[in-house]
Amino acid sequence: MSKAVVASNFFRNLLRSLFFVVIFPVTLVAERTAKSVFIEAPGDAPKKVFLVALEEDAIEVPLPTRAFSPEIELPNGDLVFAVLPRPLAEDEEIPARAPKVRIPKDWTHCYLLFTFEKTNKVFPVKVIVIDGSANEFPLGYTRIVNLSEARVRGKFGEQILNIEPKKIKTLEPQRKDRGAFPVAIDYLEKGAEKSRPLTRTNWQHDPRSRKVLLITKPAGVKFPRIRGIQDRVRPKKK
Repeated sequence: MSKAVVASNFFRNLLRSLFFVVIFPVTLVAERTAKSVFIEAPGDAPKKVFLVALEEDAIEVPLPTRAFSPEIELPNGDLVFAVLPRPLAEDEEIPARAPKVRIPKDWTHCYLLFTFEKTNKVFPVKVIVIDGSANEFPLGYTRIVNLSEARVRGKFGEQILNIEPKKIKTLEPQRKDRGAFPVAIDYLEKGAEKSRPLTRTNWQHDPRSRKVLLITKPAGVKFPRIRGIQDRVRPKKK
């Protein structure tokens, strides 16, 4: 049986076992937010999850697969949530092996990158949390998230790339105004002697947005993939 079929059956059986729980309103601070996306999601992956903590009401998190979700409002303070397919029932304990999300108190915005994690039997997802605060990830900047086992090399405009497997790199804008700039990125897999091209293109720069570049190699795929998700930020209403 293929890994994709195993993933699909796991989610289907898990969601069938859920029961109805009333979700109470959550009082949150609108100035602190997150956005989410499910990377390389199985065909029957959940469309939403819940961030659950014993002393907080559950926070519903949508899981789009092609773009970031709308903003999710977060409470203040250092946050540690379990990721579950539903809120907890009354007197129900958080499973010890549930996936966790940790958000430091000084992060005003973050990105929740969900991936399928078959080894977690409680809920098979893993969450990578990226600081999206304006001082750490300004508008016009790009973050490359290398989720593959390959080293990434090349040029992003005039900036030289050399990113280790499972690492994240922040890149400064390659021009001040809107327009295109050249990108040439290669990958070097473990044990290989030569790099292979990943992309050769002209990338569009938008100074009003942030961009997250994801480098992945899903199960059953021979070569790594690269995709960009743009987050265009609208000015806050005063």
